[in-house]
Amino acid sequence: MLMVGLGFSQVKALTTYPSYSVGNDKDKIDEDAVISGSLTIDNGGTLTVEGDLTVGENITIGNKGVLIVKGNLTISGGTIETTGKIVVVGDFETNSGTKINNNGDLIVGGNLVQNGTLTFGSNNADTRIFVINPDVNPVGVSPAPFGGYDDLPKDVTDIKIIKDIVDDEFAVISGNKDNMYRHR
Repeated sequence: MLMVGLGFSQVKALTTYPSYSVGNDKDKIDEDAVISGSLTIDNGGTLTVEGDLTVGENITIGNKGVLIVKGNLTISGGTIETTGKIVVVGDFETNSGTKINNNGDLIVGGNLVQNGTLTFGSNNADTRIFVINPDVNPVGVSPAPFGGYDDLPKDVTDIKIIKDIVDDEFAVISGNKDNMYRHR
């Protein structure tokens, strides 16, 4: 039997939402997602996106709120208001002027891509940005405290869902073969 032309193309699922909101519970999106409007995660809420996430407007994350994106995070416009944590295993990309306000943490495993401007509001004295890939040289983040894998503070790595990513994914990205966080 001869079989010719049986090429298969793997297509990832994509879900589109006009806006998305998470209360103080846990929610998960199992595929790539586009949120054309705003994304809101209340105090203590957690949203895990297993693929890429594109947000068209504002992202608001309350105190102890967590956004985890296992792929890339693209922000088309708007402001990030966070007193929580944003963890992106892939690239963090802004396609227009994006402002980060308040005092949350942004942890990026891949590139920090700024096709627009990434600025910091006046109330961001405690904003912390960690770029895990040692080969990335972020541009334009000097107003905010900044570090890499070895600089991740204990208050970030103590959060179980983030610790799992630090141990399993960021250790590989950073080239940290001994994985200092697994033994804490």
